[in-house]
Amino acid sequence: MKSLYDFYKITCEKNSSNLLFSNGMTYSEGWSLIEKRGAFIRKSGCKKGDVIALLSPNSIEMCITFMAITATGAIVLPLDPNLDGKLYPEMLKKAGAKTVFTTTEFKKHFKDVKVYDLDLSKNIEKKGEITNPGCDADDISSLYFTSGTTGEPKIVQLTQGNLFKTALANAEFCKTSPDDMILTLLPLFHAYGLIAAFLGPMAHGSSMCMQPSLKGPDILKSLAKNPITFFPAVPLLWELIMDGIINKVRLESKMKFRLFMFFLKYGIYFRKIGLSFLPDKIFAPILAAFGPKMRIMVSGGAPLKQVYAKYYRSIGLPLIQGYGLSETTGPITIGSYTRIKIGSIGAVLPGNEVKLHNPDKDGIGELCFRGIGVTPGYYKNRKMNSEVFDDEGFFHTGDLGKIGKDGDIRITGRSKNVIVLPSGKNVYPEELEAFYKQSQQVQEIAVFGLKDEDAEKVFAVIVPVLKNDSTYGP
Repeated sequence: MKSLYDFYKITCEKNSSNLLFSNGMTYSEGWSLIEKRGAFIRKSGCKKGDVIALLSPNSIEMCITFMAITATGAIVLPLDPNLDGKLYPEMLKKAGAKTVFTTTEFKKHFKDVKVYDLDLSKNIEKKGEITNPGCDADDISSLYFTSGTTGEPKIVQLTQGNLFKTALANAEFCKTSPDDMILTLLPLFHAYGLIAAFLGPMAHGSSMCMQPSLKGPDILKSLAKNPITFFPAVPLLWELIMDGIINKVRLESKMKFRLFMFFLKYGIYFRKIGLSFLPDKIFAPILAAFGPKMRIMVSGGAPLKQVYAKYYRSIGLPLIQGYGLSETTGPITIGSYTRIKIGSIGAVLPGNEVKLHNPDKDGIGELCFRGIGVTPGYYKNRKMNSEVFDDEGFFHTGDLGKIGKDGDIRITGRSKNVIVLPSGKNVYPEELEAFYKQSQQVQEIAVFGLKDEDAEKVFAVIVPVLKNDSTYGP
């Protein structure tokens, strides 16, 4: 397997009769559509190395088109459908894209490029076939704009190998199989969603249930209707789901709510001493709502508050944490689902390496990665590449963490957020925030440093839980 063409073809042939999508489409039918759209892309004049933009909410059409573009050796530029439409033409210009596949609602934003409808009943060659474009693992497959929250947006390049090797590594770690069905609600225009909810599951012949709505009741309907076994999401969604559960129980009766909150906080300890049957009985309706086949739930994209991680562990739901960036092809670490550790983002995935840059006396240093998931560099940005890659080829994330003896990694904060006290001691705001958020009296807290007479001191702004509601909050 040398390229994404090989990855798609081999995977689809091996799992030809398995469901690719829960709507009934098989892997064999998926490959046929990839070829038909790919043949159209080639006939339209797009060749290996050309950049083609892809703008759409999550959909089967988006997935098929993504695979068709990369299978022909062209480079895909996935765009966020939530942006101001005025930004798209400039983004295409910066990335060198002269073609875009999109839906009807977005066509109005493009005037000076070729625009093709994403609908699979259009823009295909009905008897089309594609041949291997001769790509290798080092060829660029896709481009991703960073958020630009800390400056000018950068364009992350990911290779063919970054995608299929990371997909295979994730599938191997999570032990996915054709018996698994993934709830696909993460945005597929992000590297995390692309790997965790699409290419990773596909690598082992799993099926995907496209979930367009992020509303709690709609998610629960999908969980009830489909045999979901794998559910990746972002921390905010896991927190909202848990808050919704807590608020629903609170409305039933004070006695029931107090019992529920007791086991929510201490159920994790009951499980540790072999009394799992007690929280299992209390949380039976919740476990039933997530489905009897649920075996892995992943939180990634941002830190998950530890109090929520403990809640899910108390309930008995297998929520693990992962870590990654666009620059690492999404997840580059994942926690073990057989031995869940609160606060851990797991060990680095096979094919990758991790090291700490300038660790302090507490063993905290900047996390740096090298391996199959790491970008070859930012698009046309030599200056930034020289800043983030060291002489050994390690990518410097800017995130601080420490590595345990068993290889498990814990994030402690961002290097730019470190507060250095006059004593020389380093204070990590995120660690303090996580610690104080465990208190029932703290609703929100922000820790920061301020200079006072040339010395930096630690301050915090705290939003307390109202006295009448202290029993009810997380």
